[in-house]
Formats: sequence, C-alpha cells, structure tokens
Amino acid sequence: MSPSHAGPCSHHTGPVGRDEIIHVDCASHRYPDGSLGIHQMCFSVRRGEIVALCGSNGSGKSTLIEHLNGLLTPACGRVVVNGNEVGAGDCTDLWKTVGVVFQRSEDQLFAPTVLDDVMFGLRNLGFSPEEARERAQKTLDLLGAGDIAAKMPNYLSGGQRRLAAIAGVLAMRPDVIALDEPTSDLDPRHTAIIEEVVRSIRERDGISVVLATHDLDLAARLADRVCIIHNGSIIAEGTPREVFHDEEALRNAGLAPPLVVTLYRDLCRQGLAKPGVFPVTPDELAAQISGMSHDPSAPGNVVAGTEAEYRTGTGR
Repeated sequence: MSPSHAGPCSHHTGPVGRDEIIHVDCASHRYPDGSLGIHQMCFSVRRGEIVALCGSNGSGKSTLIEHLNGLLTPACGRVVVNGNEVGAGDCTDLWKTVGVVFQRSEDQLFAPTVLDDVMFGLRNLGFSPEEARERAQKTLDLLGAGDIAAKMPNYLSGGQRRLAAIAGVLAMRPDVIALDEPTSDLDPRHTAIIEEVVRSIRERDGISVVLATHDLDLAARLADRVCIIHNGSIIAEGTPREVFHDEEALRNAGLAPPLVVTLYRDLCRQGLAKPGVFPVTPDELAAQISGMSHDPSAPGNVVAGTEAEYRTGTGR
C-alpha cells in the first residue's frame, strides 16, 4: 500500500538496541487536515553518532524530529527514549534528554537578552541564578558566541540566532540534540560555524546529533549515518558513501547527489578517475584523482570496491 494512502497499522514491539538512545518503531502520524507526516517510520539514534535525515521539503524530516522529544506522538507504533516509551507515562522531562533546535530559531528566543534565554532552561532544571549565568556564558563562549550574550534576540543576524538557540539547548547537556535545517538561509561564514559546532557537540561533549537537512554536501561531511526520507518513510540508510552513491534512492527521493559525487561520476566518464572508488568529500576526491596511496583501515580514507558492496556494507 502506498504511504500516501496509509491505512491502520499494527503496534510493533521490536527490541531496543543497548546502544540506542532513541528507538522509533513503525510509527505513523497524520495531521488533523489529513496530510501524512510519517508512515511506518523505523529509526534509531545511537550513542555518540551524527545521523543525518535527508529529504526534500515535506518528506517528513521535521515531523520525525517532533516525535523525538514528545512534541508529537504517533497514532500507532512507538517512540522509545532511554528505555521509556513516549506517551506511555510521564514524559514531561523528555526535553532534558532530547533537545530540539527548530528551523525558525527565532521561535525559541523570547527572553530580553541572549544570556537570559540560554539561562532559561537551566533555571527550570533547578540551577541557581549564579550557576545558570555561569554555565550559560561558558556555553556561548564554547560556541564562539560570547559577544552576543547581552544582545536582544530581535537584533541578531540569522546565524547569531541559530547559535543562540543551539546554546540554549546545549547548556542543558542533553543526550541528543536534533537540529532542523540548521544552515538554511545562512551565509557561508555562519554555515561553516554551525558545521564546526555540530562536530564539537559530538567530539567534545559526547552528545548524539540528529541533523535534518536537504543539503547533502553538509550531510556527507558530517554524518556517520544517513537516512533518506521520502513520503514519511526511510527508503535508504547507511554510511554517506553507501547512500550518496545510490542513484536510484536519491532519484526516488527527488534529491540531487552531493557535488563531489557528481564530479566523480563526470571524471569517471572522462577517464580521469578510477571507477569503483566512491568519494563523498572533497579531500577523498582529491586523493583519488591524485592517485595517492591510502591505508584502507584509516578513518576517512577512500577504499576501493564495487558500489554494490558499499550499499550492502560488505565493501567496508
């Protein structure tokens, strides 16, 4: 049955992996106007990983994110966070585990100053005013945004608002931070800042990151795992190398491949690059073209194999 004509679904109770913070098990959600948000969605977030949700506008990325911290609950299926099923009991503190930064960052900024905004969640956690102020300022400093602490949110640039919203969530030190289109409408400078922030969140703080984006180049540079979403369901999942060289999956989702993938295919057709090596970042493409020797066991190196092997994971 087509997802766009979804009928009743059964309630699944599949096992939750030990390293999974979030486990979405065949969840479906339809909005009051009848439009489908997600359909039989199966998804997980593991500890310490960056997972990218890639899809066109309206594919279901934002709807899935709103299920991760209980803003929405599924009509059927289940969402389990740290072993507790969302909607099955008291989940009022779910925001402490899963922090969400929405695409419209200004919707999350309401206090007189940025510092007050970042302090707000900490005060709700029981921090004293002095403790909340100290941690809020330290968090802004870590993001390179300490100079906007005293500014009014209404007078910030788009990139500054995004950093302020991320700081408000990061200060509470959740297990997972979900970012909905974090670089949309940003200039290259602020896009680079946000990209580095996402890396540091995982590397420095050990926080898992869910990145919803239709920017496949960004996902290729950042993600450990990529999920392609179309019509509310995941139609392809794997490493960036596996997914972004899957022409059929990208075409079905209405997505253009990352620039590096497009260039690589063009170079192969011209005989300037070797088929069977599947780069996803500029460094990998440059190394392949130059014929540099790479250690297959080294992280981030280009490894030769067939495309089919990479899709199945046997070529890694």
